[in-house]
Formats: sequence, C-alpha cells, structure tokens
Amino acid sequence: MHFFSIFVDILVGILSVLSISLNCVCLYVMNNTTSMLERPSSYFIINLLVVDLLEAIAVLPLYIIRNQGIQEPFLNGIVCDSFRFSNMVTFYVSTLGVPLIALDRLIGAAFVFQHRFLIKLRFVLVAIVICWIYVLSLCVIPFFSYDHHTLKDITTKRCIYKPTDTWTISMLVVNCFLPYILILFCNKYFVKFLRKMRSIRSIRKEEINKNKNMPKIKSERKKRTSKIAKLSVIIGICYGVLNGPSVIYYMVDTLCPDACFPSSYNSSLLKTYIEFIVKYLAFLNSLAPPLIYCFSHKDFRKRLLSITRQKKAARTNYLKEQNNTNGFQLKKLIK
Repeated sequence: MHFFSIFVDILVGILSVLSISLNCVCLYVMNNTTSMLERPSSYFIINLLVVDLLEAIAVLPLYIIRNQGIQEPFLNGIVCDSFRFSNMVTFYVSTLGVPLIALDRLIGAAFVFQHRFLIKLRFVLVAIVICWIYVLSLCVIPFFSYDHHTLKDITTKRCIYKPTDTWTISMLVVNCFLPYILILFCNKYFVKFLRKMRSIRSIRKEEINKNKNMPKIKSERKKRTSKIAKLSVIIGICYGVLNGPSVIYYMVDTLCPDACFPSSYNSSLLKTYIEFIVKYLAFLNSLAPPLIYCFSHKDFRKRLLSITRQKKAARTNYLKEQNNTNGFQLKKLIK
C-alpha cells in the first residue's frame, strides 16, 4: 500500500508539471497572438486553460499532500476542505466550459459568416463570469450542509466540506449529464454535415467551376465547417472518456452504495484503485484543452514557432555578444 501511495504521488506530480507547462505555454502564446485575441470565441478556450492551470497548481498538489496523510487534525482539515472545494470548482467550471465551446462551434458551423456578428466579446465574457458565479455559489453549499456526523468530524478530522447525496446527484445530473447531451446534439449535427460533405465531393468539377467567385466562398465555408466538425467530435469523445467514468462511478456510489457493491468493498484495496483511476482520468482532462484547442489551431502553431525562433535568435545573439565581450577583455589583459 505504501508503494502504491508513492506511485500515485509520482503520477499526479508528473501530470501537474505537464499541465502547468502546457497551459502556461498556451496562455503565453495566445496572449501574444493578436489574431486569436481578436476572436471572442478564443476567450472560451482561455477560460478552460485558466481552470486547468488552477487545477494543476492547487488541486493536484493538495491531492498529493492529502494522499500522504497529515496527523495534525487542524491541518488535515484545511487540506481536506481546500482539496474538495477546489476540486469541485475546477471540475464543474470545466464541465460547463466545454459545452459553451461546443455551442459556439455549432453556431460557427451553422452561421459561418454571421458568427462574428452573433458572438460578441461582451457576450462571451458575461457567459464566463456567470458560469464562475454559478459554480462557486453551488460549491459553497457543502460547507453549510453538515449534519450530526459532520459536526463530529469537525472535532476530530476538521473536514467540514461534506456534500450531501442530494447535492451530489443534482450537480452531476444538471452540470454533467445535461451539458453532455448538448455536446452530443452538436456532434450529431457535425456528423450529418461531414456526411453531406462527402456526398458533395462527388459533384462534377465542371458544375463547381461555373461560377468562379461563389465556389471559393463555398469552399472556404466547407473547409472551415469541416474542421470545426472534426474538432468538435474529438472534444465530445475526450469529454466522455475522461469525465464519464467519474460521473458514472460517483452516481452509482451515491444512489446504491450497498446494493451495487459487495459488503467488503468499502474497506478493500479495489475501492482505492478504482477511485484513483476515475479521479486520474478526470485530472487528465487538464491536458485536453492545450492539446485539442491550441495545438490543432493553425495560427497558434505558427505563433508558437515564431516565438521559439525569436527566443533562439535572441539567445544566440546574447551568446555571441558574451563571447565578443570576453574576447575583448582577454585581449586587454594580454596587452
């Protein structure tokens, strides 16, 4: 068991470092890319990057500290409450942030040329702020919903953040299942569009080239919408694979803990292993936005290469200047 605990800490620590690095790189590049900042939709992605960065900085280290076990009750309570609260906030802001992007992509695919007029920066920022206020308001509730057993924990372990079964189920259904249905609806539209695109390719080139101006507009629209469609399907799959197991597990564990699991399950190592796997999959979601949204974006990749080349050139020039300075000083000493 001690070996497993060390193994868990190493895995979570590696994930934390990777997540911090990737999300910081993405935020830095986006902040230095004018074309991306001019698009209101980019701020939905920035919101997810910030959430995942907070998870990597706060939630994952707290998980490692909590996994090690703290003997002092007061400190143990602070770590326990901080981990649970920050984990809930980042998890639900993330699960609500993905459907916002999916909805934005759906509007972008359906109304390619009207999208910039429909989705304004002010609208995006208001939606993000409302999402944060909504999640924070709901995630504070478990601090005040303790019962007699929780009061006993306050005097022993000092962990007062105890979500009730009703709160847990309602949060999972309203903020996980319903948003995922929205994502599936968007994916259904995108799949239909991709099928339609395949059928359009069979049209003869003579018919396409009749009008020299319109085909270009249509071609650009098709390419952009096709890219949005493929990306959105990938997003839906990642959302289901990474968040689905934890949502299903905790719903089953809350609704039927006795009927759905054997009597020895709660005190078994199997429970420890399963809970770590579902949590780690949810933690892996912090790598999804950088890998899916950023590195798949053409402007992002171009800007990243440009910044990398600039940094290399600046370092090379600095080393040359240092060598020239050292050489000049050496000549003076020789003289």
